[in-house]
Amino acid sequence: MPRQQATVSRAPVPTPRAGTYHHSRPGTARPLDPRVNWATIQGHSPLVCLIDLMSDELIRLKGDNLAMHTRHGQIIHANQKQRERIRLLVSEVSDANRRFDRMVEVNRDLETELARLQNSHINARSRGQPEVITIDEDDDEDEVQVLNKGFAL
Repeated sequence: MPRQQATVSRAPVPTPRAGTYHHSRPGTARPLDPRVNWATIQGHSPLVCLIDLMSDELIRLKGDNLAMHTRHGQIIHANQKQRERIRLLVSEVSDANRRFDRMVEVNRDLETELARLQNSHINARSRGQPEVITIDEDDDEDEVQVLNKGFAL
């Protein structure tokens, strides 16, 4: 007996109108905030466009307008006030990226130091001389001193 295939009908996905954008779910278009009308790119929210701009950091000036190319190849034009705001946001993201990179570097250094201390503790225990670690709870600053090593965090 031949097998019947089920047919699935889907509702048509509404297309964005001028001045609206879509969230992740179709049919949830809302009017754009007039402060971000420079980001009316079909199918992308202003935040997605701004993240694209900051991640690519491709900003080209054309006369009095700013043409910015997103990673999808779309172009957004902005006036002088919007251009300054975008530059400020790009600068803030760059600063945040530098701070994050520094935190990763500090974390890597701390992990290396922790591994070194654990290895020295294991070596001291194997020699029968356990390493003594004290925590000074009287002080407001949590100071950890490793005796016989002269190391303090």
